[in-house]
Amino acid sequence: MVYVNIPNKFYFRLRMEVSVSRPSFEEIQIPVPFGFVSGKNKNEYIFCLICLGKWWGSKDKQPIIAIHGWQDNAGTFDPLIELLPKDLSILCIDLPGHGRSSHIPLGLPYYIFWDGLAILRRIIKHYNWRKVSIMGHSLGAAIGFLYAASYPDDTEMLISIDTVAPVIFDPSEIVKNTGPNIDKLIYYDALGLDKMPSYKYSDMIDLVVDGHHGTLTRKSCEILMRRGMYRVKDNKYLFSRDIRLKVNICIHLLYYK
Repeated sequence: MVYVNIPNKFYFRLRMEVSVSRPSFEEIQIPVPFGFVSGKNKNEYIFCLICLGKWWGSKDKQPIIAIHGWQDNAGTFDPLIELLPKDLSILCIDLPGHGRSSHIPLGLPYYIFWDGLAILRRIIKHYNWRKVSIMGHSLGAAIGFLYAASYPDDTEMLISIDTVAPVIFDPSEIVKNTGPNIDKLIYYDALGLDKMPSYKYSDMIDLVVDGHHGTLTRKSCEILMRRGMYRVKDNKYLFSRDIRLKVNICIHLLYYK
């Protein structure tokens, strides 16, 4: 297996400086037991059980599978793909609860590492691919590490951006955080769309720019939010990602010995 690590500073510079004009992608839908996993869609946000994906380049060749970071979406790779050879085939997916992919059913928590590992395997099985090449940013890179470790004979190449290994958590934090996290999950489950805050377009972009603390330009945030928000009444917008992603009860499954 080939392993390549791209430092965080270089990748963020790409996200900040490159404008996106390459048009050759196709939105794809990948069925999963709770709906579908998504690729990239030029249409409005769809609330349904799907995993969506954005397939760049020819569908006649097996693509590199690109996996975004926590609370990002498939659009995170747009500036990078603009710089790559046009004959490359790359499938950028929206993980469950992110971008335009389905949210998991109410009452169930997100297990972001294991969810991602299982979704990646389902996608590979869906297309009957034998050996795969994976490119991941942050959480997506950690998922790539987990896949390569779980299926070493099925992994051709792993490109890691901003991550050198899966995150390890101290178990001493488990007892302190589990109770509050469960309460947060119950609270978020009870929130309806009518209770979610909506924003004007410029205010929404301002929130995203501020949330990245200067690591992304406004233009980069606009690229990311093409599939990170959707319009509702009064010309306002909601985040498309599942608010329950803020609660990851089982994150401590990766722990210190």
